[in-house]
Amino acid sequence: MNEEDKKKIKRNLVALEKKLKLDDQFQRLSVQKRMFSQEMMDDIMEEDSPTLDYCMKLMLRGPKAFGRFIDALIETGQNDIVRLLAPNIDVRSFSGSNALGVSMRNVPVQELIPSTSTITHYTGDSFAETEKLYHPPRQQGFVLFSSCLLHSL
Repeated sequence: MNEEDKKKIKRNLVALEKKLKLDDQFQRLSVQKRMFSQEMMDDIMEEDSPTLDYCMKLMLRGPKAFGRFIDALIETGQNDIVRLLAPNIDVRSFSGSNALGVSMRNVPVQELIPSTSTITHYTGDSFAETEKLYHPPRQQGFVLFSSCLLHSL
């Protein structure tokens, strides 16, 4: 995990300890998203303060851990924590169909994309840059537009 993300967790450790719900669904997602193995999750849950232990061990995980953590928080409806750690993510309209849970809205192409642009998107593990778009605005074209990004490139 990068230092900036570690600082976000450390800065909000008290709030995380109070608010983070390590219920069965969240534990399952933590394993599915490869933040922890099942054995590690079991060890965390046996601790006196499992939430604190989870956060401390999370900071030692790989570079994709923070994004996966945010994703799991969104999927389990822990939006207050998402707002603390990643305030640029709009989780108000999360319906469960978008794995990342960011607010998506239809925006006319002519309002969003100039004739030449590059669109960047978050894939759940990392940012990926899509192809450069070279086209004039369309009359009725629409694209899905994410209202936020987790990290700047």
